[in-house]
Amino acid sequence: MIKALEKIQAEHRSMWQILNVLEESTNAARRGDAPEWGLVNLVLEYLETFIDQVHHPKEDKYLFSALAARSEVTRDLIEDLQGQHEQEAERLGRLRAVLIDGNPELKAFAEAAEDYIDFQRKHMRQEEGELFPLAREHLIEADWREIEDAFADNRDPVFGEHTHEKYAVLRSRITVLAQPPLGLGGTSVTRVKADAEPLLELRGVSAHYGRIAALRGVSMQVGKGQLVALVGSNGAGKTTLLRTISGLQASSDGRMLFEGRDLSKIKPAQRVAAGIAHVPEGRQVFATLSVEDNLALGAYSRTNERAAVRREIDRIYDIFPVLRDKRKVPAGTLSGGQQQMLAIGRAMMAKPRLMLLDEPSMGLSPLLVSEVFEVIKRLQQEGMTILIVEQNAAAVLALADIGYVLESGEITHSGEGRVLRNNEDVKRAYLGI
Repeated sequence: MIKALEKIQAEHRSMWQILNVLEESTNAARRGDAPEWGLVNLVLEYLETFIDQVHHPKEDKYLFSALAARSEVTRDLIEDLQGQHEQEAERLGRLRAVLIDGNPELKAFAEAAEDYIDFQRKHMRQEEGELFPLAREHLIEADWREIEDAFADNRDPVFGEHTHEKYAVLRSRITVLAQPPLGLGGTSVTRVKADAEPLLELRGVSAHYGRIAALRGVSMQVGKGQLVALVGSNGAGKTTLLRTISGLQASSDGRMLFEGRDLSKIKPAQRVAAGIAHVPEGRQVFATLSVEDNLALGAYSRTNERAAVRREIDRIYDIFPVLRDKRKVPAGTLSGGQQQMLAIGRAMMAKPRLMLLDEPSMGLSPLLVSEVFEVIKRLQQEGMTILIVEQNAAAVLALADIGYVLESGEITHSGEGRVLRNNEDVKRAYLGI
């Protein structure tokens, strides 16, 4: 990936995590609970420093101006994005005004914060989805050198070392105050209503390996836009349940409905085309094929969408820059974390409406686990529905809208993720508490 775009995307990820912290404070206000106002003010100070003094001016002065000079067709988009920079500052100002008396009205704070968060996230998605491809297409090597030199200049009074130190200190203070599940490791969440319209429904589903019952009358549902977690001990049937949904394991009883369609009448390959993607345990990438060939295989059901497939590969490279750097190397040479990113990217190539994730954190370092969980949450925030099996029960239940506990092939507990995380039986059995 071009270094300047990689730098901007890294800043976007940092901003997104900070917005997560603000969002959880907003959720508390919506519930009628006063947030930690000191934390809220630190978040706003960070956003003002980081966005107003570092991020937006850098984009306007270097990237936007270079692209507008190279291509007339980009000018309307650039004017729109520059206008959004001004609007973002106005929204942040309105949010600051709500807090000015030190004892804000919770509803007014929540409305102003939600308006700001939604606007900022939409802006970042538009930059990465629309501006980045145009920049790659129209800017020449000399443009990129000038942009990257400007980004690297620590002497600049606006973009330089002093400013970066200031927001690094602020971020550190936020990290200390924002303890889990609010912290900056990808565990802050946007809750989707528990009664969301069902996308997937399981009604009394059973599955057997020979005479051995692996699933026993499992009933559950995954609502549109939800992140649903399935936790349980080893051998409980979690992987079997995902395999049964994707068609790799036959069900022996019950019904599975996806968008109202009976999955028993749909072959596994047709389930992918219908909108279900499965990221299996252990990644299972095609080791001898290149990274890019692995991604392309994920789009085998989209044979008539060559241009769209190319754009989707570029989008995945933007989400996982390391994959772009290694796009020509055999997938089997990647590290475990990189293979997990590739497996998720390959599933995304099918443009699924439901993604099944089996143990995405297995074998990864804590830092990589944090990065993978942040991507998972971002995918949900972009509209994808996710059913995830995960041994790290504490982390995944902090993320999840809904959680289910599976034991010996049966559902034993269910409920909102954060409620289930605090259930005493679940804490003793699965959280080590």
